Amino acid sequence: MASTYSTNLALELIGSGDQSGIWGLTTNNNLGTLLEQSIAGYVTQAVTDSAVDTTLTIPNGLTGVARNMFIELTGALTATRTVSVPANKKLYFVYNNTTGAHTVIFNVAGQTGVTIPNGVKVLLACDGTDIVEAHNAVIGAFTAGSLTGPLTGNASTATALQTARTINGTSFNGTANITVTAAASTLTGTSLPAAVVTSSLTSVGTITSGTWSGSFGAVSGANLTSLTAANISAGTATGLNITGNAATATLATGATNTAITNDTTTAATMFPTWVTANSGSLPQKVTSTKLTFNPSTGVFSSTGFSSSTSTVTGLTASVAVFTDASKNLTSNAITGTGSVVMSTSPTITTPTLSIPTVTNPINTSQTLTDGATISWNTNSGQIATVALAGNRTMAAPTNLRVGVYILHVIQDATGDRTLTWNAVFKWTAAIAPTLSTTATRRDVFSFVCDGTNLYGSFLPDVR
Repeated sequence: MASTYSTNLALELIGSGDQSGIWGLTTNNNLGTLLEQSIAGYVTQAVTDSAVDTTLTIPNGLTGVARNMFIELTGALTATRTVSVPANKKLYFVYNNTTGAHTVIFNVAGQTGVTIPNGVKVLLACDGTDIVEAHNAVIGAFTAGSLTGPLTGNASTATALQTARTINGTSFNGTANITVTAAASTLTGTSLPAAVVTSSLTSVGTITSGTWSGSFGAVSGANLTSLTAANISAGTATGLNITGNAATATLATGATNTAITNDTTTAATMFPTWVTANSGSLPQKVTSTKLTFNPSTGVFSSTGFSSSTSTVTGLTASVAVFTDASKNLTSNAITGTGSVVMSTSPTITTPTLSIPTVTNPINTSQTLTDGATISWNTNSGQIATVALAGNRTMAAPTNLRVGVYILHVIQDATGDRTLTWNAVFKWTAAIAPTLSTTATRRDVFSFVCDGTNLYGSFLPDVR
C-alpha cells in the first residue's frame, strides 16, 4: 500500500507492510526532522520587497519553512508586503523583524490574514481557511515589568499615584479628595497675583474698581449677554479685544483720539463717513457708491461737485482734471492753474475766457515717421511732413474730423520714390498724382475732409 501524508503537518504515513528494511528512515524523518520542525523549529525568512507575495510551503514528507513553529521575517521593505502560507491548520509564532518600518500581512493566499506591525512578535493560527490571532485576552493576573503601546479601560484597583503632585500647595496622590484653597488676594484688589497663570471665572458679580489690561483672547458677543454699564462702575479696560455687537450701546462719551494709518497700498473702494450736524452726539453716516476713495490710486470719486459760493478756487493740474461730463462741475467761476480736460463736444454756457491759449491740431505741424507703411495721427497735427527713403504706402489717417489737412512729401537723396495711397484719399478722376522723382524735391498735397474721406489736390515740385 502506498504511503499517504497527514492533513496539517504533511508527515509521511507508511502503508501497511511497506518500506520493509527502510521504514526506520521514514520514521526518523517524521519524528526527528518534520515533527521537531513543527513543534520547536525557528527559521529566518527574507520577505520579497515587491508586489509579488512571499509564499511559504509545507511539502509532503520534506522540510518546509511554513512547517516551523517560529518564523522570523527579515529583509528591507519599502512598503507593506504579504507572506502567504498554505491552509494547513497549525500554530505560528511570527516576528516582523524587517527594516524600513513597514507592516507585513501574514495570510493564506487570497485571504485577509493578520497585519503585523514592524518590530512586533505575535501568536497566530491557521484555522484551515485563513490566518487569525491565536488569542485576544489574558485571563487572571497579569504582571509585566513594562508595557509599550496604548492601553484602554480602567485600572480598577489602582489607589494612588506613583509620584504625588501638588495643586496650589496641596499634595495630591489620588487616595482621597482634596480642597484647594485660593491663594491670598487671588480675586481681590486690582490685579491677579503673578502665580495665578490661568483662571476660569464662570460667575462674576459687579466689578466696582480696578484696571483690566491686556488681551482676553476671542471674546464674542455671546459671552457677554447681560453685561451693562451697571456692572462696570469704575476703572478702565485697556488693550481689551472683544468681538461681537454691543446691541444697546449708543454713545462713546470718552473717545477723543483715533489712530490713523497712512495707507497707500489697499486697492479697494472705501467709503467716507459723515455726521448730520457740526456739534452734539450724532450717529455716523456712511456714504454710498456715489462718493468713494481708493488708497492705492489716491482717486477720490464723486458723481458731482457744487459750490455754495461764487468761486471754486485752488484747482491745480493734479486735481482739475474731469474726463467725464457727467461729473457736473457746477460753479460760477473756476480759478487756479492746471488743465481741465472735458469730454467730447462739451456744452459751455456763456463762459468768460481771459486771453486763453488754445491748442488746435490745425495749427500744429508734425513730422511723420518713415516706414513701409506711414501712419498719420491727426490729433498731433493736421499739417504733416514725411521724407521718403523708399517706396511707401500711406495708411488711412486716424482721428479724422471735418477740416483741412496738408501733407508735404519729400524725396530723399536717392529720389525716384513712390507713394501708394489708402482708399480714404480721393483724387480727380480717381487717378492719384505722380510724385516728383528728383532727389530732395518736395510735393505738397492739400485735403478737404468730411470726417471720413480726404479729397485731395496737388502742388508738384514746390521749391
